[in-house]
Amino acid sequence: MGVRVRFFFAKRGRAAFLPHVELPPIFVRSARRAGLVFEYSEGCVPHPRLSLGPTLPLGIVALDEPAEGWFTLFPPDAVALWRDKLPPGLELLDAFPVEGPTLAASCPRAQYLLRPRRGEDMPALEEALAVAGGEHATWSRNPEGLLVVLEAERSMGTVLRAFGACAPGKGWRDVFVVRLRVGPEEGDGVRSLREVRR
Repeated sequence: MGVRVRFFFAKRGRAAFLPHVELPPIFVRSARRAGLVFEYSEGCVPHPRLSLGPTLPLGIVALDEPAEGWFTLFPPDAVALWRDKLPPGLELLDAFPVEGPTLAASCPRAQYLLRPRRGEDMPALEEALAVAGGEHATWSRNPEGLLVVLEAERSMGTVLRAFGACAPGKGWRDVFVVRLRVGPEEGDGVRSLREVRR
């Protein structure tokens, strides 16, 4: 039996435009180059046992994304070895063996930072959150923009489409979006799964 490892990564720069479905092969190849071996599923078409957190829309920067992989062995220096083999824009932040609830069960909420490129668009962005987020979203203003907490599986695309309806001619290009973390809700924000070991 192998080791279930929860790992965390950041996705910045051009890597923000990597589709979610292309991340597993990148992680598997980079781990292989680092000398780490994923366990494979059983069946007609075995594939590496790897599970990503909630889908991250294309073009959104992410600072603390969780994923899980099952490895045949995960030595103490695995993080340093693996980190060096990832492509530019993808950064391995941490990794550790876990037990307990699955990743999907551990990621009910996501926290974002939204900042309109023009300050006068802030009211329209708040209106879009009220329309598209409904009871599924909470937000507050801070000096950097809006801190938004959504159900993790709810699409930020829905909010930004509503922003286009509230501010005609506006859309994705007019709002800077960063997913700060995914995990359980805590107070007005979301607690990183890196803080919830085991």
